[in-house]
Amino acid sequence: IIPLNGQIPLGNQGRSFNRSTSIAAYAQLEYKIMPELEFVAGARITHDKKDYTLLYDIRSSTGVVSPRDPRVSPTYSKTKPSFMVGLNWKPTDDVLVYGKFSTSFVSGGSTLGIDFEPEEAKSFELGLKADLLDHKLRTNLALFHVDYSHYQASQGTRLPAAKSLALSIWTPLYGATVANELANAVSLFIIDQGKLTAQGFELEVTAAPTRGLTFGTGIGYTDAKFPEINPLLLTANGGRFDVGQRPKWTASLFGIYETEPLFGEATLQFRMDGQYRSSTIITLNQPFSTYADGSNTAAISPIKGFMLVNGRVALRHMNIGGANAELAVWGKNITDRKDRAYGLQLPFGSTNFFVPARTFGVDLSIDF
Repeated sequence: IIPLNGQIPLGNQGRSFNRSTSIAAYAQLEYKIMPELEFVAGARITHDKKDYTLLYDIRSSTGVVSPRDPRVSPTYSKTKPSFMVGLNWKPTDDVLVYGKFSTSFVSGGSTLGIDFEPEEAKSFELGLKADLLDHKLRTNLALFHVDYSHYQASQGTRLPAAKSLALSIWTPLYGATVANELANAVSLFIIDQGKLTAQGFELEVTAAPTRGLTFGTGIGYTDAKFPEINPLLLTANGGRFDVGQRPKWTASLFGIYETEPLFGEATLQFRMDGQYRSSTIITLNQPFSTYADGSNTAAISPIKGFMLVNGRVALRHMNIGGANAELAVWGKNITDRKDRAYGLQLPFGSTNFFVPARTFGVDLSIDF
């Protein structure tokens, strides 16, 4: 029987209510030291306020559903500054060299006693932006290094390692009975993971060597490591904690050729592009996450690197009754790759998502 309020009493059911308010003010200054050299500085002050309340029910062994008293986290309130300083140097109108140091943060909070500090990041970046060869070649290069402290990670209490971590914090606060009830009612919480460093580069190159032809590429590399991990988190995950869901290498490339007008202003455009990413770890501790019978080994193993290729041919700038029209034939994943794209470890099994199969289509667009 469904109650008049429309809520089905499932039992062991948690409903969390969050209220967050953020107020900020910021300013930025740009000052030319000399015509080709500019100093840039900025600052921001942010005040965050958060409230968290949990309402939950417990179903007894006889099937009786009993509501428990609401659990309310202490109000989180904090004011934090962040800032940026940098230099921009333009030796010519077509070249910009820059460097900057900046700080930023993600607000902290609390989930019923599982407190997490604001996640702070301090980053250095050096870069070059240049238009070369009479604007036929454009290059963008950025080198970066980021130090994160109090790195925040979401944890699901349906995972054994995360549940044991939550119980280790809640049991001293509320006692074993309530702690176990909360572990069944709270689906997600945030934990202070420790420190993380990330460094690497991003390079983009675009060339237009002749009329109608454009091609380019983008390459990114990121090396992420945990120099320091929350001991509670490390223990709950079997003493090992790898950086997951972050491929070291990503790359893209494209080529476009557009003909001279074939009739009227109509042109034919050909485009090919591809996206690549290197192998990706999907579980923080693969040996610890492997079932005793090994049945989930394939599901949680690292995802191998793969590349997807797309193509498009379009008849553009057609005049139809005074409107601009375009007719295009396209294909996605035209090599029909069947790679795993994402994997997820669950307490009752594992699941994987694969790249969409090869797809073809036709588009007709008309601009009035």
